[in-house]
Amino acid sequence: MTMHALCNLPDNVFVEIVFRLPAQSIALCRAVCRAWRSAISHNSFDMAYAERPAAVATVTADERGIILETDYA
Repeated sequence: MTMHALCNLPDNVFVEIVFRLPAQSIALCRAVCRAWRSAISHNSFDMAYAERPAAVATVTADERGIILETDYA
């Protein structure tokens, strides 16, 4: 996927993706381009992010390798 394709994602899809990132990564996303900054620089995003449930990560290993699954409680 090219950067051009990422910039053309609908805002709601982009916000859902970013919503699952750690705070430090969100700060970096805000520096990518104006469209990304605009999509995630709202008080409503910050409030929803602060109130989101904590992620629960499960790491398992099998013959295929290591699998990391993240679920929001």
